[in-house]
Amino acid sequence: DEELKTLKIVCNDLLQGKDEFVSRAIGIELALRQKIMGVQTAFGLLGQEKETLMKQLNDANDTALKMQEEMECLRRERDLATAKCDALQEDCDGVKSNHDILQQSYNESCVK
Repeated sequence: DEELKTLKIVCNDLLQGKDEFVSRAIGIELALRQKIMGVQTAFGLLGQEKETLMKQLNDANDTALKMQEEMECLRRERDLATAKCDALQEDCDGVKSNHDILQQSYNESCVK
């Protein structure tokens, strides 16, 4: 009879320990699930942020390409304007030289 009581006490202690173990395991599982959900949420947000940053990068690359094309166009316009300016300068120098020659000829004919 005494052994039976001792066995009952041991069994009850084991059941209580099991319940406490299960309760703690459930608590740990819930905490881990919450952490996993937090990580999944953060991962999702990072994915969205990556998409946003990639779009911004693509937009910036497009803008840079357009600006390079515009810069090339402006360089070509500048080169054409420089060439025209150089041609006009040569014409002006030629006209000035002709003017000087004519002026000298005129002055010489007036002196005679």
